[in-house]
Amino acid sequence: MKNKVTGKKDFHPLLEATSNLRREQEEEALLMEKLREAKMHIEYLEQQIMIGQQRVFDMEKTVSGETSAAQMLTMLKRDVQRNKDMMLQLGSEMNEKNKKAAEFNTTLTEPSLSHKELEVLQSEVYNLMRDNQDMDTKVAKGNPNDDKLLPFKQRMSLNSRKRDKVLEIIKNFETE
Repeated sequence: MKNKVTGKKDFHPLLEATSNLRREQEEEALLMEKLREAKMHIEYLEQQIMIGQQRVFDMEKTVSGETSAAQMLTMLKRDVQRNKDMMLQLGSEMNEKNKKAAEFNTTLTEPSLSHKELEVLQSEVYNLMRDNQDMDTKVAKGNPNDDKLLPFKQRMSLNSRKRDKVLEIIKNFETE
């Protein structure tokens, strides 16, 4: 494939254009993520401002002497409940971020597959699939109750498990 396209006269401009497009798309995605985070931060700060204003109002009311002991008690209970809610929310956010950090750590510690290793795994998958097809045809031709087919069935089962493992490795590699 590489030999087919590298000799073309329009190859390098097309390659450069697609590379630029990919870079622009990555930059756009990064900017969109930053914008989303900024909006979330602004919303959080607005909530904090509203909470602060409510507390100032409550304190001014308390200092002015217009509130009774029962009203002060209800304000304190409301503050305690608000603080408990905030503590629960922050705790769940911390747990979520710790889980993400652990996932990133495991991803970083996993060895990455090279292109050649991926090709070897794909060829193994192809060979295993071909072996399974061969064994399927042998089983279809013979008597399923015949004991002579037992080694073939066992080998087919083993090959299918190996194939599934290799496919899972390839899928994991492609998702990374």
